[in-house]
Amino acid sequence: MVLFTQMVAVISLSILFNIPRYLDDHVVMKQDGSLKVDRTYLGNDDTFQLVYAGLFYYVVIYFLPVIILSAMTHRHLIFALPYRMHGLKCLVVLLRHEVDLWFARFLPISGR
Repeated sequence: MVLFTQMVAVISLSILFNIPRYLDDHVVMKQDGSLKVDRTYLGNDDTFQLVYAGLFYYVVIYFLPVIILSAMTHRHLIFALPYRMHGLKCLVVLLRHEVDLWFARFLPISGR
């Protein structure tokens, strides 16, 4: 269910983010039957191009993924660290046991 909601969120945000791109141009049929693409008022507006193509696009494409990945990595590291530390403690105990067995083979045991 979580995957479905994430997928719907990504698709919805992609459509909302790209709506202005659909409004930039419109296709016009010329007298000879060929098609021509004309810029609309929105496509020619310098302020819109600066805000949408310059700032908004840069934030969504570059900053947002970095922030999301940083948050996800931080969250997973916080959850995984205790389990990793537990695994390291078990590994240390296992290695100590192996070292003790190795020394027991080669060191004489008193009393024999």
